[in-house]
Amino acid sequence: MKIFTVAFLILISFISIGQTEDESVSKIRKWFKATEANLESCVQVKLNDWEADTYYSGYTPEFIGFYDTTKNELIKVDRYGAADWHELWTSYYFKDGKLFFIFERGYTPGEMYTAKDLGITEEELWERGQDAKTCEAFETRAYYVNDKVVRYLKKEQEVSVESKIKVSSEVKSVKKDVAEANAAVEIQYTKQFIAMLKKSM
Repeated sequence: MKIFTVAFLILISFISIGQTEDESVSKIRKWFKATEANLESCVQVKLNDWEADTYYSGYTPEFIGFYDTTKNELIKVDRYGAADWHELWTSYYFKDGKLFFIFERGYTPGEMYTAKDLGITEEELWERGQDAKTCEAFETRAYYVNDKVVRYLKKEQEVSVESKIKVSSEVKSVKKDVAEANAAVEIQYTKQFIAMLKKSM
């Protein structure tokens, strides 16, 4: 009987944790919709030519902050960066000064053309640079509560460079380990670019 009682309590605790996570995600989705609906009335703040020393990504990103003049706070920041066969769009969402959601989409190179494919020598390929046959398109969604990720979703798809380089809406998101979202790094990074955006206002 004791074993059954302990097992039942453990099961109930797991169900409770799941419900708490679902409730948090549901609330975050409502905040997301409310934020998006409020963007047109915001003041836009731009910041270029800046990147945190501890978060170098190989290119200098561009930032656009959306400042709610009623609440006197940034409610969203869009970040864009690009390099060879690599583009990344990231949107950070804030409520009461705290990060609650990050949506990211982009692509990286997939299969590359070889010298043989192009009918040239390796030296000629080196001089002209490589071209991608395909790209790995991806989207991620990170849901934050009190500076911790409670759910992390990702979807990815290999696509032709001849098509729109994005994940098809038919591809389903996959739930990933929250540790993959690099929460601590993202929190520190957001604090740095918010401070920089405020200085530029």
